[in-house]
Amino acid sequence: MSNATLYYTTTSCGASNFIAAHRAVGAANGTSERYLLQSKLSWISSELHGTVGGLFNPTLSAEVREFVVARSYQKLQFLNDVELADGRKFFVGSGFTVADSYLYIVLSWSPYIKLDLTKFPKVEAYFKSISELDFVKVAHAAMAKASPSA
Repeated sequence: MSNATLYYTTTSCGASNFIAAHRAVGAANGTSERYLLQSKLSWISSELHGTVGGLFNPTLSAEVREFVVARSYQKLQFLNDVELADGRKFFVGSGFTVADSYLYIVLSWSPYIKLDLTKFPKVEAYFKSISELDFVKVAHAAMAKASPSA
């Protein structure tokens, strides 16, 4: 696993599939595991990223922001109650995949867009578990060192 994978904030499922095909962070092409991975990447992209990403818009009216926050919480509730209901450590399969990288990045936006993950204990536990992986810590340290504000 390269630190670059964590740096990469995935913005399309095509890019995620490219990474998955060239790294040990995906499943082999043509397998049911690969199709499950693609399905989960699509969910993150269309349902979660597509919703919470709107909260970065500084021109949202209070009314629109309230609506987008409510929709974001619906998506996080689904993630909590359905996708992570069994308390799994990884989003897809038994090891870290590109889906975990993408989901982790989107969840990491919550402090900046003022979403409270503590309302979703399984989401919060998943996020904490991923953040404690050694290579994630290394990537965060490298990003902090490379940051212009550092």
